[in-house]
Amino acid sequence: MSSIANRRPLRTYSKTYSKRKHQDSNNDTLKRRRVSIVDREELASNPSSDPPPSDFAIFSDENTHPSTPPSSPPCLAVSPRAPPPRMQPLEPLVQKFSSTPQLVPKQNKSLVQMQLNFGQLMRKTCKECRMEYVPSAPEDVALHKKFHAQHTNGIFMDRDFLTKVKSEKAVWHGSQGDFIIHLSGSQDPKHWLKKARAVFDMATTDLGAVDIPDEKLWGSQFVTNSTRKRAVNTKDGNEADRYKLYLYINSGRCVGLCLAEGIDRAFKVIEPKIMGEVKQKDEEETSSKASGTETPGCELLSISEKADEAAVGISRIWTSQGSRKKGIARALLKCVAKTFLSKVTPKDMVAFSQPTEMGTALARRWFGQEYGWHVYID
Repeated sequence: MSSIANRRPLRTYSKTYSKRKHQDSNNDTLKRRRVSIVDREELASNPSSDPPPSDFAIFSDENTHPSTPPSSPPCLAVSPRAPPPRMQPLEPLVQKFSSTPQLVPKQNKSLVQMQLNFGQLMRKTCKECRMEYVPSAPEDVALHKKFHAQHTNGIFMDRDFLTKVKSEKAVWHGSQGDFIIHLSGSQDPKHWLKKARAVFDMATTDLGAVDIPDEKLWGSQFVTNSTRKRAVNTKDGNEADRYKLYLYINSGRCVGLCLAEGIDRAFKVIEPKIMGEVKQKDEEETSSKASGTETPGCELLSISEKADEAAVGISRIWTSQGSRKKGIARALLKCVAKTFLSKVTPKDMVAFSQPTEMGTALARRWFGQEYGWHVYID
């Protein structure tokens, strides 16, 4: 009996304890709900990107897995910041307000083929006038035709020009109406000199000689030779024309030309001392003629070391191809010796300027001897 009496108060105590425990659990649940609501409102009003401390617990009614961290609510997501605007480059503005014009690149022009090569000769050299031209080019063909006609038949001269110069400047008259005139820079008008210059250019090209400018061709020269001083008629006795141009006119065309020059010194052509050199030259000439490879050139002449006094030099002499071997060159040389100075110049005072092979043959015929005539260096 005593044991049963003792147990009743225990049951009463257990009931009261369970009621209190249940009330406390309900109160804790309400508190938890209130705390979670308050925390959510504070987080929504003051969002922060910093994670909560490890000892801070977020209460929720939902049962989440203890091993996974609680996910942040959508309202707590922070939007990314927009990048700052980039600075625009200043080059377009500088180019817009710059005053210097922009260079436009040149467009490459398309090349046009003017000739077709089917194995034919592109350039051709005339055997008679030795002019190079392109047979397929009409302009070159017309130019070669004109040059070839002048080279063969001489250069056509105006009738008015020939009428005036024949009456005023002729120094020799032939039996068939041909005549020789001479022109100089101090005595003749410029339009006459211009026509004579055209003939001179033609002869210079044909001979392959060095050109002479107009200032030198028509200029004066200071006279130092005593022989020339006595024979030259000048105003002050010290200056005279350096060159005189002689033209041979036949049938309205200029077929011959001789340019004479005043000189002071010349060297005599002498016979080679070593006979072996002469034999070697003869053998070379014979072999070249037999092989057909003979080319016109300069013969190596032996000259004296001492210079002799001279007065007139033959700078160049030319005859058109169709008028050669008719005595035109010898007639020109004869007029030069008679009229270049105020009195006749002896042949031993006349010299040739480094003659070619044809010039050497002409000089030997005119002087009448193989050696003993003079040459000069211009």
